[in-house]
Amino acid sequence: MYTKCLITVLVFSQIVPPTHTIFSNALKKLKQKSKEAYKKKFGKDKTWHFLGFDLTEYPGTNEKYRQMNKEKWDDYYGCLEAQNTNLGRDFSVTPEAVQVVESSSIRSLQIYNLRKQESGQYVCRIGKTQAPPYFLTVFEGDDEDLTEVHTAEAPTGPYSQKSESISGYNLVVDTEWTPWTSCNKCNQIGRRHRLGYCIVKYEENHARDVNPRNQTEEIETVNIPQQHYELLRIFKFGIPCKSHILPHSLKKLHHVTGRKNEIMSGYCKINCPEDKIFEVRDKNGNVIERANNSAGIYSVLQGIPSIQPSVERSLQYAEKGKKAILTCPGNLNSDVPVQWQIGSKKLVPELLVVESKGRIYISITDKIHIKETKLADTNIYSCWQHQDLAGTVRLVVEKRLSLDFSHHIMLFGAVLIFSIFLYVFVKAFFRRKAARNAT
Repeated sequence: MYTKCLITVLVFSQIVPPTHTIFSNALKKLKQKSKEAYKKKFGKDKTWHFLGFDLTEYPGTNEKYRQMNKEKWDDYYGCLEAQNTNLGRDFSVTPEAVQVVESSSIRSLQIYNLRKQESGQYVCRIGKTQAPPYFLTVFEGDDEDLTEVHTAEAPTGPYSQKSESISGYNLVVDTEWTPWTSCNKCNQIGRRHRLGYCIVKYEENHARDVNPRNQTEEIETVNIPQQHYELLRIFKFGIPCKSHILPHSLKKLHHVTGRKNEIMSGYCKINCPEDKIFEVRDKNGNVIERANNSAGIYSVLQGIPSIQPSVERSLQYAEKGKKAILTCPGNLNSDVPVQWQIGSKKLVPELLVVESKGRIYISITDKIHIKETKLADTNIYSCWQHQDLAGTVRLVVEKRLSLDFSHHIMLFGAVLIFSIFLYVFVKAFFRRKAARNAT
């Protein structure tokens, strides 16, 4: 009954604002008592309105909570607008087909250190609604299949390939660029890169910046069924050239088979993030506990922290004198390029090439290439992301005995051995026959 009276008075105060100082002070006290009552009822984690609602949902005249409420509604309407735009005139969702190289990442799906077995269809569902599907293709890319290009602002090339129209097919072959990766260093000059993947798009009216190939070049003669065109119309953003859903007829086009994926690198510099400190204060505002979350220290009041990715380890064997390629087996849920070390020694790509006289180098995709392995290359190679260990590779170089015989010599030896066995068998047979006749 007391609580109901408080609510009645408070509701009345919202309708008729108080002007008298004494009544105003009394009303504030009533509000405070009402809030304390609802805190005991609904818990201490949130600040509740005197009617029992969350202040961020029913802000009243509080400008701070009004702004928070507005931002929530702006996000909601922005999401609806994005969904409506994505439906297009056909009122259907537009699927996307994407391709990535193994051990790389895709931000839109928040998947890192991808492997070939993770190729497939991905759909995000919330209740009865779902986002447009992603058709992901993870392929095993070699550095030789990538063309390193420079930005358009660079004084010298090579530069990225331009769009190409396929005459008579209403098709365009273009390059789709991924966002830049994060910088691999802070407070000093670092590096980053991004990949450009070949895609095929259907465009009935070609854009002005599309550059057709030389007219004297042989015209394509591949037969493309109508249903394959229909598939391209559904994927309005195009289908990657190496995607597993790209129709086989399109994969036969020499514009598609002859276009390589590209990679672009650049320098960067960012500030190191400040340490994230969690503080516990008493009712007077005095700090009674401080935990540096950035250093991996947490307070018991924070609960159990999220589990960080484990450090992946791999064992790799190589034959002496053969080629070996080392790839970082782990990832810290980040697209940051890795840095390699042997023990505490950092492997600087420019110095590594000079010291090994070109025998060992680190590619632009952060892989260690050893052209001719030596027994001395046996070691533990560690890969790091932002000074945190992501993975280790233990390389063991072995000297193997290989017998390289000519096929003709092996054939002659096989025939000789067979002939000896046949001779022994025939001789034994006739001796046994002669022995029977003698008896």
